[in-house]
Amino acid sequence: MTFFEIFVIASDGGAPQRSARVSVRITVADVDDSSPAKFERRNYIFSVRENQPANTNVGQVTVTQVSFSDVIYAVDRITGYDVNGSAVSSSQMTFSVDSSTGHIVTSHPLDRETVSSYRIVVIASSTIAGSSSTATAKVVVRIVDINDNAPVFLFPAETEMADGGENNPLTVPLSAAVGEKIATIFATDSDAGANGQLVYSITGSTPTFARSLFALHRISGQLTVARELTGVGVVRLRLAATDGGEVVPEIDRMTTKTTLIVNIVGSGLDRRLRRVKNDSLISALASQHLAVVLTATLAVILLVISAVIALLCFLRLRRLHRLRRHDDVKYIDGVPGTFYDCSRDFSCFRFQDGDAGSSLAVREANELKKLPVNVDGDVTCKEYQVRIFLH
Repeated sequence: MTFFEIFVIASDGGAPQRSARVSVRITVADVDDSSPAKFERRNYIFSVRENQPANTNVGQVTVTQVSFSDVIYAVDRITGYDVNGSAVSSSQMTFSVDSSTGHIVTSHPLDRETVSSYRIVVIASSTIAGSSSTATAKVVVRIVDINDNAPVFLFPAETEMADGGENNPLTVPLSAAVGEKIATIFATDSDAGANGQLVYSITGSTPTFARSLFALHRISGQLTVARELTGVGVVRLRLAATDGGEVVPEIDRMTTKTTLIVNIVGSGLDRRLRRVKNDSLISALASQHLAVVLTATLAVILLVISAVIALLCFLRLRRLHRLRRHDDVKYIDGVPGTFYDCSRDFSCFRFQDGDAGSSLAVREANELKKLPVNVDGDVTCKEYQVRIFLH
C-alpha cells in the first residue's frame, strides 16, 4: 500500500495577512490489476430482429491475452427495458452464451413491443498456472421492430352492440357546410417508425352514394363534409386504417377496418336519404357496370367481324366453284350440253336447249345408251359442260 502526504496553505488578503496550513494524506489502495483475462471491449452493442426463432445469433464477445481454451464465458445477469426505457422483468433465460466461444444466442422469440432492449452482463473467467482471474463486459441488445401488429381503432370504437343496435353514432346536422370538420378518425399501432405510421381511407358506405358526402384526410384522419347533404337518415361509413406509411411495401402492410355510424339530423320536414333494400347488391352491380358494358361491346364487335369474315369466305368459295365449273369441260363428240352427275339415270343429262334426260330418251334413246352415266368416275353432284354425239 502506498500513501502520499501533502501540505495545503490558505491565506487571505487582509492586513495583517492571516493564513492556515493543513496536512493531507492520500492512500493508494492496491487492486489486482495483473489479471490476464480482459475483454476486447468493455461494452458491446448488438441488434436482432424480433420474432426470430430460438438460437438466433446475436453476437460474440471475446477476451484477449489468453487462449480461448483457457476461458469460460457465462451470463451473469440480464435486464430488460421497454420502449420508454423503464426496466421490466425479463427471464434470465432470454439469452445464453456459449461457454467456450462467447457467442450469444436467443433462447426464444423476442417481442419488441414488450421488451425493446436488453442489457447483459457477461463474465469471462480463466485459470492459468493455478491462478484464477475474471473479466466483465456489458452487452446491449437492441430489438429491431418488424411490422407484426395491426392498427387498432380508438375512434370510432365498436359500432354495434351484441343485439345489433347502434352504439354512439356520430350526429351531423343537415345544415353542416361543405368543408366543415365533423370528427377525427384515430387509430394506434404498437409498431415503431414507418411500421406504426397510419393511412386512413373510406372504403364504402351504406347507402352507396353517401360515400361522396364525406371526405377523410389520409394522414390526419380529419373527417369533413365533402358536398351538400341531401337528406336526413343514418349513414354507415366503412373505414380502413393501414400501417406502413409511404415507405413499407404494400405486401408487408396491415389493415384494420371498422364502421362509423353517422346520423344526419334536421327538422321534421326534411326529406330522408334515399335507401335501397339491397344496397350492397346495387353497389356491386354499379361497380361492375363499366366492365360489363365493355365486355358486351367487345363481344358484339368480335361477332360482327366473324360474320363478315365468314361471308367473304363464302363468296370467294362460290366464285372459285363457278370458275372451276366452266373450266372443267368433258368431250365425247357432238353438241355441247350440261351433265349432272347426281344419279345413274338419263335425267342427269341436260342440253343447251333445256331438254332433260327424260325427253332425251325419246329423241335419241338408242344413242344415249352408248354414253357412260358416270363420266370420268365423278360421283358427286357437280355440273359439267359435255359434248354428246347426236344422230
